[in-house]
Amino acid sequence: MQVDPAPHFEDPGDDNDNHWWKEIKGFLKNVASATKGASRKQVLRELRRRFSDDQIIEIEAKLAEAATKMGENPPPFIPF
Repeated sequence: MQVDPAPHFEDPGDDNDNHWWKEIKGFLKNVASATKGASRKQVLRELRRRFSDDQIIEIEAKLAEAATKMGENPPPFIPF
């Protein structure tokens, strides 16, 4: 499994949070589609090829923080 976001040339900022939140959710939807049917253990194994456990935890925390800021529930990142 390899899912890389396309590069964007637009800087994140307070005036375009909604845009970036939609981009993040779209990216996570693509990840979920690519990992459909995979267990949490399988997804974590793939993530650990590129990220440390601490980085994965930080990503999950930042997603939760962003969702709270946007008034939404955190999008799924790793299946339970």
